[in-house]
Amino acid sequence: MAQQGIRLIGGQWKHSVLKVRELPGLRPTLVRLRKTLADWMRPLQPLTMLDLFAGTGSLGFELASEGARRVVLVEQHPLAVADLRANIARLPGAAERMEVIAADSLLWVGGQSDAYDLVVLDPPFKADFATIVVRATQSAVCGAHTQIYCEQPRRSCLAPPPSWRVEREARSGEVVAQLWINGKKES
Repeated sequence: MAQQGIRLIGGQWKHSVLKVRELPGLRPTLVRLRKTLADWMRPLQPLTMLDLFAGTGSLGFELASEGARRVVLVEQHPLAVADLRANIARLPGAAERMEVIAADSLLWVGGQSDAYDLVVLDPPFKADFATIVVRATQSAVCGAHTQIYCEQPRRSCLAPPPSWRVEREARSGEVVAQLWINGKKES
């Protein structure tokens, strides 16, 4: 299994390389979209972030590098989990702010009681995105002030669920990245 490197683009770990294996279904977020998310979230730092389909963890590492106070990465593939933990161990200060949960995201999310500032939904493109959105938005991880970042294939991009709305959108190749906010959120 070949290894690849993902270079972080900003913050305290700028230019650090995440070592990750090439695994079936693993689709690292494009540099342009990682930068876009970091730019969108910068005014909200230090934030708490939950990535329900961490994969390489590039989004979580990028936001932690930019100052997130807590990043939780949920991933079920054992080799991806090992890579996430190894990368956390290599970066100074990462272990104090980043945590890896080895679990099935949809099962894990139902038992949670903490809300996060940002929930990332970037599952494999073959996943049932509608079910993932329902499980996440109906769980405690999405509070009144939570924002959701999601990546979807352009050809089958779903609208946010009722009470949520698209606040921002970016496109890169065949990927649509959206930031959703709760439509009932107080201004």
